[in-house]
Amino acid sequence: MAKSEVASVQVMYRGAQAKPEAEQIFNGLKSAGIATAALSEKEETDVKLGAVEIVLILLITKALKAVAMTSLDYLENYFKSRTKSDSPDGKFQVVLQSPDAKLPRRFPGTNRELADKAAATFFADVRKAVSEMC
Repeated sequence: MAKSEVASVQVMYRGAQAKPEAEQIFNGLKSAGIATAALSEKEETDVKLGAVEIVLILLITKALKAVAMTSLDYLENYFKSRTKSDSPDGKFQVVLQSPDAKLPRRFPGTNRELADKAAATFFADVRKAVSEMC
């Protein structure tokens, strides 16, 4: 990532079971050219995450709206390509952070809920929130 780029996306995970999928999402976003902060593991004591969870944090500003939408497109396609049977147990969460908002907006779900067609509805709701925040 060049020094002038802003890391507008961060992928973090908790639990060894979540690491392979978090790495796959992280690498996919980087391959898509999205400025992504280093993949990070959260400790067991971090109460913001569930026992096994992947969290994608998107920085939302007017200048970064296109990056957020591209990231969401990638994630939606990623989850749609899987079936419920090949989705690992665990939780997934998209967090939208904006310098203008007092609190982040959170969109939690389980990996299995996001598999197949449910991903379209989930990510439509997240995209709507991004548009409202910009």
